Amino acid sequence: EKWDVVTRKANGDNDLVSKVRLLIIDEVHLLHEDRGSVIETLVARTLRQVESSQSMIRILGLSATLPNFVDVADFLGVNRQVGMFYFDQSFRPKPLEQQLLGCRGKTGSKQARENIDRVSYEKLVDLIQKGQKVMVFVHSRKETVKTARTYISMSRDNQEASLFASSDPSFAKYSREMSKNRDKDLKELFQCGFGTHHAGMSRSDRNLTEKMFKEGAINVLICTATLAWGVNLPADTVIIKGTQVYDSKKGGFTDLGISDVIQIFGRAGRPGFGTERGIGILCTSSDRLDHYVSLITEQHAIESKLGSKLIDNLNAEISLGTVTNVEEGIQWLGYTYLFVRMKQNPFAYGINWEEINGDPQLHERRRKMIVTSARRLHALQMIVFDEVSMHFTPKDLGRISSDFYLLNESVEIFNQMCNPRATEADVLSMISMSSEFDSIKFREEEATELSKLLDNAVQCQIGGEVETPQGKTNILLQTFISQVRISDSALASDSNYVAQNSVRICRALFLIGVNRRWGSFSKVLLDICKSIEKRLWAFDHPLCQFDLPDTIIRIIREKNPSMDHLLDMEPSELGDLVHNKKMGSKLYSILSRFPRIEVSADIFPITTNVMRIHVTLEPDFQWDFRVHGDAQFFWVFVEESDKAQILHNEQ
Repeated sequence: EKWDVVTRKANGDNDLVSKVRLLIIDEVHLLHEDRGSVIETLVARTLRQVESSQSMIRILGLSATLPNFVDVADFLGVNRQVGMFYFDQSFRPKPLEQQLLGCRGKTGSKQARENIDRVSYEKLVDLIQKGQKVMVFVHSRKETVKTARTYISMSRDNQEASLFASSDPSFAKYSREMSKNRDKDLKELFQCGFGTHHAGMSRSDRNLTEKMFKEGAINVLICTATLAWGVNLPADTVIIKGTQVYDSKKGGFTDLGISDVIQIFGRAGRPGFGTERGIGILCTSSDRLDHYVSLITEQHAIESKLGSKLIDNLNAEISLGTVTNVEEGIQWLGYTYLFVRMKQNPFAYGINWEEINGDPQLHERRRKMIVTSARRLHALQMIVFDEVSMHFTPKDLGRISSDFYLLNESVEIFNQMCNPRATEADVLSMISMSSEFDSIKFREEEATELSKLLDNAVQCQIGGEVETPQGKTNILLQTFISQVRISDSALASDSNYVAQNSVRICRALFLIGVNRRWGSFSKVLLDICKSIEKRLWAFDHPLCQFDLPDTIIRIIREKNPSMDHLLDMEPSELGDLVHNKKMGSKLYSILSRFPRIEVSADIFPITTNVMRIHVTLEPDFQWDFRVHGDAQFFWVFVEESDKAQILHNEQ
């Protein structure tokens, strides 16, 4: 995604892009995940760049789980005889034994869950007695701690708790480190010999858990699938506990994908350690067992997911200027994996035999896809699509949403809800509705903590229901700005996700406001952007950004003196203000670094509707790299005094 952002900006880092000679795409089978469209657009963009600039860029795709690798080779432009390599099981340093266990009970029922818990626990005990290290994969962040607790209570019931306690000398070393840890779940589980690992944990906790598992301070690690994709942490045996994964887009549970299963199994077997083979164990309910047996033995081809993201990706190409009309759009689609698979497996994409016989290169089908997407972009005012000449002209709104990676569904919401007189509360509720946050769900068990946060952390009124995904997103965003601690770990990771994405959405909305020349709307959005980035409300006292003792900040907040008033004071007066003589000189030096600009302007009318404005900006503060970094940006708006319309702006 990051490389996509760099390459889709027309005025981006062109020097960097032109230096690239080799593009390595690891886990290329992610093509069939929701994020797969990113790989397709990157490859298509790179291949077209190779043709247009006649400079060689080599593309290398790697994957451990790719049934139809020939199709992917065609898509990457690889020569099948020379450039395609296939390694079978015999290349594994240790052979892999795969076990599939079906437990009684219907998928998702209480009986099936209890049986899967029991069977996986029995397997775990058996393996631990043989001195093996085991990873247990579950399918949600909350489930990691829950599963560990279930296993601990089972081990106590069966008087087997001592089996899991580590006898490794590193245990004592990490005990001291864990006693200082803030995460109470981690501490409690560590004492019983278990660890957890998922994307919602802080980076330091994840690193610590990985180190403890490697060195043997814990022998059982309960984790989510992110560990199998991103981190090289092998075990003797892996157990996949259950195959029900919650899919927020479908609003229910679906089966775990076969590429995830194979990827997780690949973690089993540690080269250079005692065991002679790795074991991968899949525990599922008996009615899904046949399904997984056939998937593992037959391996189904992976399909393209570009169709659902075509509108956003077409907009990016139009904004970049590489696709200027329908013909170029059709050519661009010819470079994608979608095109390769549409020819191979037309039925999966709703194409019948007559169509593929009459038009083997699917020219008409591609034309229809491009025209439909372009009409949608035209309706959202992101491009101008001339139906006569079939030409595309990018618009500012399209460029902004391409640069900031906004989804077209979000742009539709903003088009309906943007209002020149919007307040902070309106903007926050608009951000919470954007489709970037569709994956956030409201859970009943979080209601009490959310209502506590609503009382303590929320500064802007929340319109509508609090007990909805939008209400939850809004509360978490305001909690993040207010720097209030969240005790529920699932809520805390949701809050980080919301904060990361809101910065990007706010910056985009700010530029949309500037483009529409809405003065007060842009001002409100700039304030919110800064609030999220600095985690401080715009109406709070500016001195709260600096590293000052809590008592001093409390006094400043109570008295709330204006910045102009503070800047006129001497060190001794500042010391009296905060009842602390020593702090006077420190506050004085902080105030001298406070970014302030003196603005003076002369205005000359030239004719009845032309006016010349001469503005002088002078910085009036001391530069300090520790505080200001390499650059400080300021926005200058010129507005008419009685209207909130921007006449001119620059950064």
